[in-house]
Amino acid sequence: LHALAERVRAWNREHEQRRRALVSIDDGHAECMLLAPIFEQLPELQPALFVTAALLDGDRRLLPLTALYAWCAATGHTPSSVAERLGLDRMDLKRMPEAQQRERLAAAGIPLEPADELMLERTQLEQLRDAGWWIGSHGPEHFDLREHDASTLTERLLAARRSLLAFGGTPYLAWPEGRCNRTMLVLARAAGFARQFGLDSEPGCERDPELILRSVWT
Repeated sequence: LHALAERVRAWNREHEQRRRALVSIDDGHAECMLLAPIFEQLPELQPALFVTAALLDGDRRLLPLTALYAWCAATGHTPSSVAERLGLDRMDLKRMPEAQQRERLAAAGIPLEPADELMLERTQLEQLRDAGWWIGSHGPEHFDLREHDASTLTERLLAARRSLLAFGGTPYLAWPEGRCNRTMLVLARAAGFARQFGLDSEPGCERDPELILRSVWT
């Protein structure tokens, strides 16, 4: 982050500008709080945190896929070996609503709430918002929303935006997994989302001029 901030400072000096770089973070894990003092020292960077409406509405359960990854890390498994041994295909899970994902993981004996994985509390989200973070929407819940029909998706996007604005968030939407198509972009814009974000590395992200493509930073 410090190196990125320095690049922004150098660019601003060269071009006599005062621009900032957007750094987006998805899901809302409690570790985000560790980044708050770092961003406070780097005004060249604008943090944006995208969380689901479920989290904003008080559901602090760990995302199912995060629980799967935590179990893999603790047991030495990989997503590929889990698919072979337990029949849990990660790509299939991503297409399922969270409730169905949890059912599949529980049936396979995978803990859904590992002790060392926590989601942000409401007060922590408020602290980040008040510190200048943009809090945006990561959809109603975390799965491939292409599985919804237009009517259901519209209804859930409207509800997600209401939760976001009631919290004092920014009406931006980062599609879960970066997966979306042009019909979904139109529906989200009609629902009142001013900016939409996808992933440049996601094959299921249909390109469109109004979609802002993000790069995964590792």
